[in-house]
Amino acid sequence: MTMMMQRAGATFVFFLVAIPLVAFDRFFSSADGAVPQIVVTQDVSDALANEFKQTTGASPTAGELSRLERRWLLDELMIQRARALGLDRRDPIVRRRLLHKIRELAALGPPPDSNAVEAYYASHPEEFMIPERIDADIVAVPKGSAAEDLLAQLEAGTDPKTLGRPTSHGVRQRALTVDHLKDRLGMDSPQQVLSLPLQAWSIVNSRSGQMIFRVVRRQGATLATVESVSRRIVDRLTSEQRKQRIEAYESELEQQWLSQ
Repeated sequence: MTMMMQRAGATFVFFLVAIPLVAFDRFFSSADGAVPQIVVTQDVSDALANEFKQTTGASPTAGELSRLERRWLLDELMIQRARALGLDRRDPIVRRRLLHKIRELAALGPPPDSNAVEAYYASHPEEFMIPERIDADIVAVPKGSAAEDLLAQLEAGTDPKTLGRPTSHGVRQRALTVDHLKDRLGMDSPQQVLSLPLQAWSIVNSRSGQMIFRVVRRQGATLATVESVSRRIVDRLTSEQRKQRIEAYESELEQQWLSQ
């Protein structure tokens, strides 16, 4: 609500300033005032036709294109008059959009190439390590049941799917890491669970109650391949490059301003 009131206040202040300017411009400016030179170039016409086709699925007729060009001309005249009146400097919304646009333009540049991706991968191996993980069968002990009784049945060969209380994760769970064991299953000693012997049922405690684990497969920590993480690296480098380009552009503008 406070944010809406602030925006409403900013809008009110803008119109309080802008309306007298527009009124003065319409009724007291000279009839001989300079008219901006605007040309509907072929590039503009092609862009209008392409936007129309993307929106409607069909190319515009000659009449439709003529109306699009006139609408663009009228909009451009209005935009230039608004700028002449300084409305773009007084409206905070326009200011934010102009800043967004110029920053997007300043950030443009070639994407990181394969050499940059491979160099980042080689110098940051810790970011791409796949942690130690296990596949395990897990039986959640129901309240009121004895974990030792369930353990004896499991060791005797009872199908684990027929025992324990149902859970949203199912019996066989794959690629469990320390974080999975701690956050998803509530294990207070997840590293100890990772170290359980293979193919042996063991009773472990969790924050949600007792569970019976059988580790069926263990994988040590491995480094992900560069191919599998290249998209992530490209995104990271692109973000850093955009930031550097914007900062360089801002610094250049600041130096030009200081040298005046």
